[in-house]
Amino acid sequence: MAKITSYEGKPPKRIGDYIVYPLGDDLIVRQKTGFTTKKLLTSPKYALCRQNASEFGLVSKTCKAIRMLLKEHLTQHNNLEVVNSFTKKMRSLLVHDAIHPRGARVLKMALATTAAQQAIAGYSFNPECRVAVRVTDPTLTTLVPDDLLTTPAAYLGMRVLYLFFDFETLTGHLEASTWQMEKIAPEISFALPAEAPDGFWLRLVAVSFFSDTNGEWAPILPKERGLVVV
Repeated sequence: MAKITSYEGKPPKRIGDYIVYPLGDDLIVRQKTGFTTKKLLTSPKYALCRQNASEFGLVSKTCKAIRMLLKEHLTQHNNLEVVNSFTKKMRSLLVHDAIHPRGARVLKMALATTAAQQAIAGYSFNPECRVAVRVTDPTLTTLVPDDLLTTPAAYLGMRVLYLFFDFETLTGHLEASTWQMEKIAPEISFALPAEAPDGFWLRLVAVSFFSDTNGEWAPILPKERGLVVV
């Protein structure tokens, strides 16, 4: 690969067996590789690429459908990190699908295994949230950073979400417990619901800060909203 630092007139797209293309303010010259779409689709050399692409497409669609169901509880301050982090996590779980060959593995089979369920436990959807969540049934304990303890008239709210999801149709719904509110403190314990609905796929805990304004709960500190798989 070489770089053209100066030229006059319109640059050519090809010079012999080399191609020329712009990169920022420079022109780059590199040798043609012979790569074509046909080779990508048929050549054994790119078999792994095809397998990865096939699995990634379905994982991405599945993750998007799940995020849409959880949209109300996800932070909007760093949406790209939320998207990329969740997709990366779910792709990593495909290795637990021992039924299908690589390129045809699916999340439904992977997440039916105990290993995948253990791997996703504790996953935080909102990476910016600094409130730690620790679960020891039937109690959930939150740990609040020191700098947030000075927030005036603040309360921490917690509720449990039950996600129902169909991996075939990529549709589902949420059922949620009522909010429990506690005055902000370094360590707060909440009681988890004694009963859970039948048939849910994922149990999550949502935590959020509120202020009590004339008897009305108003959300505050939006960057510190948390959503954790438990």
